[in-house]
Amino acid sequence: MLPFRLLAGLLALALLTACQRPATPAAPASPVRQLVPQDLAHVRQATLTDSLPLSGPLAALNATVVSAEVEGMVRQVFVREGERVAAGTVLAEIDPQDARWQIDEKAAELAARRARLELAGKKLERQRQLAQEGFISPLALDELENDYRVSQTQIDAQAALLARARKTLGDTRVRAPFAGVITARQIDPGQSVNRHAPLFSLADLSTLEVTARVPARDIARVAIGQPARLVLDGGQQPFTASVVRINPVADAATRSHAVFLRVDNRDGRLPAGQYARGTLTLASTEAVSLPLAALRDAGEAPWVLAVRGQQLVRQPVRTGLRDPVSKLVAVEGIAAGTPVVLAATLGVKPGDRVRLAQ
Repeated sequence: MLPFRLLAGLLALALLTACQRPATPAAPASPVRQLVPQDLAHVRQATLTDSLPLSGPLAALNATVVSAEVEGMVRQVFVREGERVAAGTVLAEIDPQDARWQIDEKAAELAARRARLELAGKKLERQRQLAQEGFISPLALDELENDYRVSQTQIDAQAALLARARKTLGDTRVRAPFAGVITARQIDPGQSVNRHAPLFSLADLSTLEVTARVPARDIARVAIGQPARLVLDGGQQPFTASVVRINPVADAATRSHAVFLRVDNRDGRLPAGQYARGTLTLASTEAVSLPLAALRDAGEAPWVLAVRGQQLVRQPVRTGLRDPVSKLVAVEGIAAGTPVVLAATLGVKPGDRVRLAQ
């Protein structure tokens, strides 16, 4: 019996020892990271544009300096800066008295020459009769006829001088060559002006033009008709323009090309002489896209950290057109509506469990 009791005691002791031994702890579950809306972006369908930044001065397409065609004293000035004028409007008047005297002089000289020519014609007709009767030689008659033709030519020349004098009289009234706005005035009544002296600056502000410089590396992507969205320095309201001309010759100093964009300003809301900045739209497409800020490893193997259920997954993508204005990039390999974690979000990696904050 003793050996059996001893065996039973040892077995009980072993069972008691086993019951007192601590259990092996289970592996702790990975923590769940809560993501707020600021950490996320969503893949979505969007219109992307490939654009080029540009800037340049905004100027009137048609502008001119109205100069004096005659010299003299300015008698009257009818307009001031900022006034709108129609084509042909009289802007100023220069003393016309000298021009009137010139007209009188040229007209009198022309009348005298015509009277002499009439008398010479009668004499020539008489000499022709005498030549037929043999009283004068044919050579003498030829000389008389030549003198008559010279007198006719002199009358034509004198008539041209009279027409010029009349034009000079018309030029004493300085007129606007086209409709526009007086942007500068350089004269006042009582001043003496020389011929070709600048009197006014006139601009047609209904059509404006922006002259922008585009680097040679980008000029091949610029084409006639491409639209641009611009804003003036210090302005809030954007306006549109379109490419109308491209200088094919690059500037030797800057290696850039001049690109000219036309602006419709018939409503007169845009002032000329300011600086415009904006973007030129080179191409546009509708595509599945996501923010550039969500793209990781933007080199040859880009990927995003996508949210699948409650877990983060490394999702490779293929990128396409990048929109520098909206900061979106076209992607393939991921469905629209998928939430992705922005690259600036720290402490997250593929395989992490997440919970989206409501």
